[in-house]
Amino acid sequence: MPTTLEIPLNKSKILLLILLSLLIGVGGMWFVFGQYSFQLTLFGFSINMKILGSIVAIFFGACTILLFKKYQDKKPGLIIDTGGLTDNSSAVSAGFIPWDDIESIHMLTLNRQDFIQIKVSNPQDYIDQQKSSFKRKLMQLNQSTYGSPINITANTLKISSEELFAIIKEHLEQQK
Repeated sequence: MPTTLEIPLNKSKILLLILLSLLIGVGGMWFVFGQYSFQLTLFGFSINMKILGSIVAIFFGACTILLFKKYQDKKPGLIIDTGGLTDNSSAVSAGFIPWDDIESIHMLTLNRQDFIQIKVSNPQDYIDQQKSSFKRKLMQLNQSTYGSPINITANTLKISSEELFAIIKEHLEQQK
């Protein structure tokens, strides 16, 4: 097994995600600026479609920007070496994670999307090291909802989730 494994970002997957995000954001704008002034009742709540369209447009507009930045990124999506993992796979990447900090790893499937959850001994440290308040909030949300601020997806990497999980698990076992 090589001492350093670099897994590149999958630019074609990222481009597809950019286009999908842009399309959904434009759909949200269609509700904002279109001549559609109606209410949607969902679970007993009345939702104004212009407000919902604004929320969708803002959220997916931000996603488009973050995905575009990731598309331009020249660094590998994930580096696995004898020191640990260096996560650069998403907009909410954790950065360097030493093997000693990792308590366990698990596969999660949320909305038909696979994630590799990295449980660390000091989750707040990874949240606090984020420079962006937006990223900190997303990591806090991951921590409170899923029990870890670090969830790596293979969606933007040139590897399958199953293969990535097996590689990380093997390296973790060798280091412990």
